[in-house]
Amino acid sequence: NQDGQKGGSWNQDGQQGQQWGQWNQQGQSNSQDAAQAKLRELEEKKRLMEENKRKMIEAREQAEAEKKEKQRLFQEAMKKKQEDLRAAQEKKKLEAARILAESKAAMNIRRAIQKMRGATVDNFEELSHELAGIMEAEMPNCSDTTTEQLQADCDAVLDAATKKVEAVREKKRLEEEKRLQAEREHAAAKALAVKLVRELDGMVAQAEEMSKALKDVVPQLESLERPTREACETRTNAAKEAEAAAKAQIRACTDFIVKNKALLRSVLPDAAAQAKEAAEKQKREIAMKMATAKLRVAAKAA
Repeated sequence: NQDGQKGGSWNQDGQQGQQWGQWNQQGQSNSQDAAQAKLRELEEKKRLMEENKRKMIEAREQAEAEKKEKQRLFQEAMKKKQEDLRAAQEKKKLEAARILAESKAAMNIRRAIQKMRGATVDNFEELSHELAGIMEAEMPNCSDTTTEQLQADCDAVLDAATKKVEAVREKKRLEEEKRLQAEREHAAAKALAVKLVRELDGMVAQAEEMSKALKDVVPQLESLERPTREACETRTNAAKEAEAAAKAQIRACTDFIVKNKALLRSVLPDAAAQAKEAAEKQKREIAMKMATAKLRVAAKAA
């Protein structure tokens, strides 16, 4: 029984050993599975870590790329802004220069237009050529609106100056024509006046001859030694006839002067005055001689 019990015990121990073997195998198998699971877990963690690292690197690279792109876009925007600013400044500068050039051009044109307003016959051609030259040189510097206004002003002042100069020229032409006509009339009147003066000179000379003849009668009265009444009357009648003839000639000279005094005074005022004065002088001399002769005759007759 003891052997049996021992045998039973050994049998029980064998079963236990077998069970422990199984457990050991199962434990080893479980350990291997756990190790493999742990390895897989580690590998998965490593893979996830690498994946995260890759994603982080990609994210960093993408962020850097986006940053660079933003910097590039910002730089391009700043560059474009600077270019636009320079372009605007250049445009403003050009516009200011254009305005200044237009202002100077308009001022030069208006100055020439103002000079044209005072144009005369003597400087009309010079000023019109000057205005045309300035318009041709300065108009390209003006805007369309300014050009249109200046052209209208230029046309208006040229038209007014042309009319004014033409009116002055016409007036001068008429005045010159009138002057020439007056000269022709003056020359004709002078020729006629000269003819009349010569005629008057002849009449005055004839009056002087008659005055001389009257002067010769007075000595004849004085030469009578024993004047009779008949002789005195004969000589006195002769003196009276000579006086009447002389007075008639002097009157004819005076009437001639009165009739032609306007022509003689306007053309030959000195000659007319001299002729009239000579006639008056002859008249006074004749009157004095006749009075003297009458007194002498009366004295001798007494």
